[in-house]
Amino acid sequence: MTKNVLVLEKDNQLGTLSRNILEARGHEVVCETSGSGALLRMANGPVPDLIIIGEQMSDIDGLGCIV
Repeated sequence: MTKNVLVLEKDNQLGTLSRNILEARGHEVVCETSGSGALLRMANGPVPDLIIIGEQMSDIDGLGCIV
């Protein structure tokens, strides 16, 4: 079953790697590098089935985004 996944990661290489692995398994993946971009995407689009959050983003740390 296809899941919608949001990857929050400042490092583009790690975000691309995550996307490639998940898309190869049939999931739809969107990558964001900022917490504010991710929050905006979640407010205006479908809520992801899974959110993978990195330690650092361009404007907030991973823990700050979760809280």
